[in-house]
Amino acid sequence: MLLPWVINSGDQISSFYPLDFETVGNYQSNTCEISLFQFLSIDHIENFEIRFDKSGSINCFSKINGADYFNDKLVVYLGTNLNIDLLLQSIFWLVLI
Repeated sequence: MLLPWVINSGDQISSFYPLDFETVGNYQSNTCEISLFQFLSIDHIENFEIRFDKSGSINCFSKINGADYFNDKLVVYLGTNLNIDLLLQSIFWLVLI
């Protein structure tokens, strides 16, 4: 079940810095280039919250779709897609049954 979140890994991780208040712009301008697995493997200085962006395209599934500074907190948006989510949930329940 975790395979879709790991499979979108690329090699652009060297251009991304740990998330803090100065590097939020880097994550805002480079959307859909780094996967969730790569993002979590970077040692981040600040605490952040992950929110799902359900309106993302299929190409942005399981990738960081932006970041923002909101209410004194760093928020990272993770791209999801309703169609792929439905497919994964269906597979999970069919395997379970």
